Amino acid sequence: MYLHEGHTIEFTAPSDIVGDQVVQLGKLILICPVGCSKGTFTAGARTGVHTQPTTLGMTAAVGDPARYDIAAQKLVATGGIVIGVYTRPVAATDAGGTFVLVPTVPAT
Repeated sequence: MYLHEGHTIEFTAPSDIVGDQVVQLGKLILICPVGCSKGTFTAGARTGVHTQPTTLGMTAAVGDPARYDIAAQKLVATGGIVIGVYTRPVAATDAGGTFVLVPTVPAT
């Protein structure tokens, strides 16, 4: 039975969430456009092009994997989990990186 396209996924917030926060639910990666309290039924984006803060001094090229540190809530040059692919270059002076969301964490 078809429900919907799946661009957004509804879930119960596992902790307090701030707007534009990346949330990992198992292997599912979502970006929540609005904040909410723990236990609130909410929704997060599973697809789309997004911008998130970057680690100071990092660089990336278009097509590079976008790695994210869930604890720090920032894109990182190394480590973290792959949450997407950069759609714009990231310069060392940039405060954020733009990427297309890959909705599941790749197998390691």
